[in-house]
Amino acid sequence: MRVGEEYRGLISDGFLTFKPSRSILYNDTLRFTSSDKNIVSVNSRGYLAANSVGTAKITVEARDGSGVKFSFKVKVIEAQKAK
Repeated sequence: MRVGEEYRGLISDGFLTFKPSRSILYNDTLRFTSSDKNIVSVNSRGYLAANSVGTAKITVEARDGSGVKFSFKVKVIEAQKAK
């Protein structure tokens, strides 16, 4: 991602791919957290926003008490300058 970009879609760490259905997202059955909101923030629907350069870990966790969770790293780089 680049600073200032927002993203929602397939999330992959190279081994696992996560794409929650709309019904799961709108039933609040998942919790999304960022290890550093200053770098990458994530809202309750899984939308990512790149805030500053760096790397942060995003964790998606089931709220049903099963302990199921999925984490991945997001690297944010400088935004491209207009030509």
